[in-house]
Amino acid sequence: MPRRYTDTTLSLLVKNRDLSNASHVYVTICQYIPEDVSNTTSGFNMGINSKKETTIEATSVSYSNPNTVIVINLTQEQNALFEEGFVRLQVNWIDSNNKRKATIVKKIRHHPNLYEEVL
Repeated sequence: MPRRYTDTTLSLLVKNRDLSNASHVYVTICQYIPEDVSNTTSGFNMGINSKKETTIEATSVSYSNPNTVIVINLTQEQNALFEEGFVRLQVNWIDSNNKRKATIVKKIRHHPNLYEEVL
């Protein structure tokens, strides 16, 4: 995951899946607070239990045997939603049989930014 408050393009690898014929490929990013948040986050209250989440439709889906690469774009505002620490990502899609499928959830690092403001 990128730095907070940045415009970012993420490329995600879905192993051993051909999503080239899938429709409505979405990536959900969420963060559980306080579990996924760094203890050093300023202004963070350890007593809060909440979840921040956004879902973004893929801008590109390409298959190269045996994997699929999914590309999503995050705005500064979407990136700023998540605190320093970790975020969880999951891909959902509708397959060619009109069935909803999903990947496992992956946990990745979300980095801080010294200038925490949308430009």
